[in-house]
Amino acid sequence: MLEMDRNYLKLIYRFVCKIILTVVIILFFALVWTFSLDELRFQAGIWEEKWIMYALYGVVVAICIKAFDGYMIGVNRISTSILSQTLGLILANSIELLILILIIGSNRFVETIVINLLKVLGLQIVFAFLFTWLTGFIYRIKFPPHRILMVYGDYDNNLGAKMCSRDDRYSIVSEMHYSEGLDNIKEEMNKVDAILINDIPSEMRNLILKMCFYADKRVYYTPKLGDIFVRGSEELRVFDTPICFCRNIGLDIGQRIIKRLGDVIVSIIGIIITSPIMLVVAILIKTYDHGSVIYKQDRCTVNGKIFEIIKFRTMREDAEKEGRAQLATMDDYRITPVGRFLRKTRIDELPQFFNVLKGDMSIVGPRPERPEIIQKYLEDIPEFDYRMKVKAGITGYAQVYGKYNTTDLDKLKFDLMYIQKCSILLDIQLMLLTIKVIFIKDAADGIEPPQSP
Repeated sequence: MLEMDRNYLKLIYRFVCKIILTVVIILFFALVWTFSLDELRFQAGIWEEKWIMYALYGVVVAICIKAFDGYMIGVNRISTSILSQTLGLILANSIELLILILIIGSNRFVETIVINLLKVLGLQIVFAFLFTWLTGFIYRIKFPPHRILMVYGDYDNNLGAKMCSRDDRYSIVSEMHYSEGLDNIKEEMNKVDAILINDIPSEMRNLILKMCFYADKRVYYTPKLGDIFVRGSEELRVFDTPICFCRNIGLDIGQRIIKRLGDVIVSIIGIIITSPIMLVVAILIKTYDHGSVIYKQDRCTVNGKIFEIIKFRTMREDAEKEGRAQLATMDDYRITPVGRFLRKTRIDELPQFFNVLKGDMSIVGPRPERPEIIQKYLEDIPEFDYRMKVKAGITGYAQVYGKYNTTDLDKLKFDLMYIQKCSILLDIQLMLLTIKVIFIKDAADGIEPPQSP
């Protein structure tokens, strides 16, 4: 009961934090508007009731911050929450600028609006930083990490170490192999706040899930592929027997048309906006070693179709002189200094806008892999080609929530999660979150090199 009360208090605390953060951000806008921009209502014929403007601004702010996961106070790291809020506020004020220009119908007051929105943005970012740091600090004091029992199987996925890296939220105080039996697990379960079921056989997992449900015990678990396949299932309320069904058709025709249209528009805009950056990058690569600027390589997209991907070259010209495909590793000696920067900032991916425009790729989707690497993956994970049910993309679930060195199985699970719940709104959010990933240090790490015995 105490654990349930604590969970309710956490939800209430986060909700109140969201409300306060949003309201104060709107108040900063209202303050600057009242003292600096209110006269524009009469000069430009903007609505007589300014509260409508505040309400519209509040909706835009809430959507933008949520799109970047900026309301995850107490869930994400404090630094990540602040970054998310900053990006959300920049986007929200940019949208507000466009709205005001459209309402006014001319660019007469653009300079005045921009200057004052920058004032608003500065005040908002300072407040968001202080508020999120303070509320995050209070959260860690009032809600200590969950004491967790990890029940693990034979597959070593390093999940325990990953969760311990977030010691503000999780504390694995006990570990047991599933073979120790249900009775021993139940006895240990009573000493902790939650259980982490880490890749154990389905039969034992189901027994533990039932036990935790009965005891009102929090459960974390690693999903199996079958769990992901049925995540989007619907209830069939026709008979007196519960039935769930999975459509397994992905996007419908209308959504596919909208997605393709969006790909074309975004790729054209992306090419236009980033063309100066691409020009500078091309000069840097050429200046460094006088080699080729563009790197082309065969990759697989939807239904296993092979196409030629275009990227900026980040490795030495003879990176694969042995004639076989090699994944990049951490601190890979083949990566040039220029290439290391390009990989860290994802700028090496910019030429792929041309692949999207051509129709070989989408903006959002599973990353395309080389045919020979896919064959290697299939030897260990026969389901790996399931990810080719949709068109390959520049960014995706695995790129946003995973890392370059995320295990092959975990990348597959991320991709299948996207395939199962893909939508236009999800694509938009993943595109926005990709911007945030650029600022996260370890997102572009290579795979761990094999260790010597």
